[in-house]
Amino acid sequence: MSPASQAGGRAGIAMRIACCFMPFAAGYLMSYLLRGTNAVIAPQLSAEFGLTAADIGVLTSAYFAAFAAAQIPLGVLLDRFGPRRVNAGLFAIAAAGALVYARAVSVETLALGRALIGLGVCGGLMSGFKANTLYWPPERLVLANGILLAAGGAGAAFATLPLQAILASIAWRDAMAGLAAIALCVSAFVFLAAPERGGGGELSLPEQLAGVRRAFSAPLFWRIMPVTVLTHGMFLAYQSLWAAPWLEQVAGLGASPRAAILLVISCTIIAGHLLGGVAVEPLLRRGYAKERILAAFAIAFIAAELPLALGATLALPLTWFLFALFGCATIFAYTILTQGFPASMAGRVNTALNLSVFSGAFALQASVGWAIDLVSSATGWSAGESHRAVIAGLMALQSLALAWYWPVTRKPAGAP
Repeated sequence: MSPASQAGGRAGIAMRIACCFMPFAAGYLMSYLLRGTNAVIAPQLSAEFGLTAADIGVLTSAYFAAFAAAQIPLGVLLDRFGPRRVNAGLFAIAAAGALVYARAVSVETLALGRALIGLGVCGGLMSGFKANTLYWPPERLVLANGILLAAGGAGAAFATLPLQAILASIAWRDAMAGLAAIALCVSAFVFLAAPERGGGGELSLPEQLAGVRRAFSAPLFWRIMPVTVLTHGMFLAYQSLWAAPWLEQVAGLGASPRAAILLVISCTIIAGHLLGGVAVEPLLRRGYAKERILAAFAIAFIAAELPLALGATLALPLTWFLFALFGCATIFAYTILTQGFPASMAGRVNTALNLSVFSGAFALQASVGWAIDLVSSATGWSAGESHRAVIAGLMALQSLALAWYWPVTRKPAGAP
């Protein structure tokens, strides 16, 4: 290849990164940032609105409820209209939700703002996945998806110590108003920079809905879904809210040390997503079954929760690093599930699993606070002791889900 051709090829790749990848990476980064804000501002919300642990759980989980409810329509919209228009429109809704949240005068208004944020960012990852399938050749897809997932970790990292530092100088309401402005800029970036391209628009709505039904009725889906919900869904619930209360109630950490641990968790998201994406490729090439890799991630995640249930406070950065690493790595379940269906159904299959995961994250985030209060009132234990008991119960449920999934790992190598 001549130098001119090489230069042209590099310029084409650079243009594709700038126009086809960066807008959606910015969207996914912003979605993680907005998701994690409540973990940092929860003390201010509790003080201003007089919220209990259960109230905070329900309020924060409004994000997951709206996010989950939008997944099936999202899959259809992405297949019919493409990721550019869909994601740009959704981020305008996210900006409105952040502004409602910033101006809230009641718990109900806070919940409305949080739900609008969840609706607005519901396509952050799925639109990026869809865009990558449209704009990148198949041999680049694993790398593009892995880097996209890592961008979410950057957003989660910003929602820890950096946000804590900002809140030391400005009120939480002003911070949320600033995030609303940034979300609107992301919407404009996606709409103006990304090329117009759809996919699957030739399918009728009944045909697309038939694909959704096919995904939900598949035996493989029902084997994979419970263990994914109870591992990755729990990670989401704790990363976005309940890690901070554990660090306060069990470890006794103040605001700044808590934010430091939350930063460790958020930075680990990058490594965890790469572990569950790009890093498994060498294992697959060496003949390791992808189903067993997912089982290994789930086992490692359950083991990483043991110090949390025991209340161990030594080596907290390492404890939460492992929790986040393997909690994120279970996102590999999406790859396993989509490979069990035709490529044309990837969007609807992904959103079907995403619906389940975020519904589970909603249920977990809402119920952990309720369960802590229930255990405390029934036993007289402290909030920290009750929190540890709740984690132990969740570990038991995860073990049952892993046992239900286990038959999938016994498939012969290379079986569909």
